[in-house]
Amino acid sequence: MFRVPARRLAALSLCLFVAFGCDSQGHDHDHDHDHEHGDHDDHDDHDHDGDGHADHDAEDHDGHDHADHDDEDHDGHDHDGEDHDGHDDKDGDTAMAPATDNSFYAMTTESLSGDALDLSDFHGKVTLVVNVASECGLTPQYKGLQAMHEELSGEGFSVLAFPSNDFGGQEPGSPEQIQEFCSANYGVSFPMAHKVQTKDGAGQSPIYAHLKKQTGELPSWNFGKYLISRDGSTIQYFDPRTTPDDSALRTAIKTELGKTL
Repeated sequence: MFRVPARRLAALSLCLFVAFGCDSQGHDHDHDHDHEHGDHDDHDDHDHDGDGHADHDAEDHDGHDHADHDDEDHDGHDHDGEDHDGHDDKDGDTAMAPATDNSFYAMTTESLSGDALDLSDFHGKVTLVVNVASECGLTPQYKGLQAMHEELSGEGFSVLAFPSNDFGGQEPGSPEQIQEFCSANYGVSFPMAHKVQTKDGAGQSPIYAHLKKQTGELPSWNFGKYLISRDGSTIQYFDPRTTPDDSALRTAIKTELGKTL
């Protein structure tokens, strides 16, 4: 039997241990490396999934922006409301044509109290202009004029009185006296202008000069009447004896009230 010396056997065993130990350690190292590489791949996959999730979030965010766009559409709807408001304004602007230069309503005068009285305030109304007096046999017409004013004012009608002392000196009072007389005796609430001269000549009121030019008529006595259309261009004259309840006068007033500008 072949015997290997003990010293040689020990050296051979050491070599074998070293050889197999290194391979085993190297294999373990490769396995660890592969494991670490696998972890890295898994991590990459996870990161990729994370990126995809982030992309999805971004798409959701875009969807949120689309909702903001819907809000802008809502703003557009508000814009439609503004157009509607603009349409209402347009209707307001065209509802009434302005008074022309030759219109009765383009003139100005003074009220009985001395304040400015702009006749454009009557534009759009049917107006009955009357020269009045406190001591005339026709003075009771105040009652019918006040009743007519109350009855028809809601339809766009107004009486406008101009006191005058032209005929028989029958309006001698001061503005305060005239106002007190009319209020105490007839409850007058319609507008009253300052005292004027209706007759031709120096001192004639521009109001009555205009009325004569338009109709060819001036009052022959107290309580002459001019019926003026809503735009101030059409004027009809009625003599002093025409009472406020006269059928022809009432028909003419109703006809004018039925017209629009």
